[in-house]
Amino acid sequence: MNVINLTNGVIDGIVTDPSAIRSFKLNEPAKYVTTWFPGSGSAFVLLMNNDTYNGLSEEKRAWIDAVASDELSRGGGATYDKVAGAGLKLAQESGLEVINLDDAEKARWNDTIAPALATALEQPAGDKTVGEIKALMLDE
Repeated sequence: MNVINLTNGVIDGIVTDPSAIRSFKLNEPAKYVTTWFPGSGSAFVLLMNNDTYNGLSEEKRAWIDAVASDELSRGGGATYDKVAGAGLKLAQESGLEVINLDDAEKARWNDTIAPALATALEQPAGDKTVGEIKALMLDE
């Protein structure tokens, strides 16, 4: 696990969302946390096999349909944001130095990753591209 490697000095850093700070106790071995890091997006989905869904009773399909909505997705996103905020707060309370990148540094990062990002967004992902899925995730 990377936390052990960070603790033992094998690695100098971990790139992850601040929601992982509490989960993996990253506030214990870390010294710094950098905000606004252009990391990857993680899509979390609930899936059901179509044949399984069709094999359910009408009542059970109605239960699933009632909760399979934007509300469920937005609630999950809000919870994720809340946990990330709590992770940053824990980092600050634990004495970690919080580094907030300024706009010039953010632009430098974005310029550096732009070619790789453009290539990644063109990659197929099922019947769509990664870029099309990203746009759906961002409600664009």
